[in-house]
Amino acid sequence: MSRIAHIELHADDTERAVEFYSQVFGWIIHPKSTGGEEYHLILAGSDGIAGGIRPRLKPGVAAVPQIQVDSVDEAAIKVTANGGKLLGPKKKIPGTGFLIYCQDTEGNLFAILEKSYEVKE
Repeated sequence: MSRIAHIELHADDTERAVEFYSQVFGWIIHPKSTGGEEYHLILAGSDGIAGGIRPRLKPGVAAVPQIQVDSVDEAAIKVTANGGKLLGPKKKIPGTGFLIYCQDTEGNLFAILEKSYEVKE
């Protein structure tokens, strides 16, 4: 069974969001290289779900769960076979694995994530 592995918080002003969450919850948040895209990794304790803050992908999007799968290619086939959409190509995330943003049948955004720590830049 797949599990939620990561939550992305989307923001119009990422620096403002970083300041807010670090001040309110005491999270340690730092920039991370994700293949040239702006991204801030959230370290929210050893027992919490990992997360990040990134520029908003679409108006109205506040958070995007990343669901860990064994293979993004196989999961992508299941997404489209069941009425969902792929919102872009498979992305290589250095040091993490592969990711594809998707949309479910209700219009909600989510991502499928294949962890493969050997992936280099």
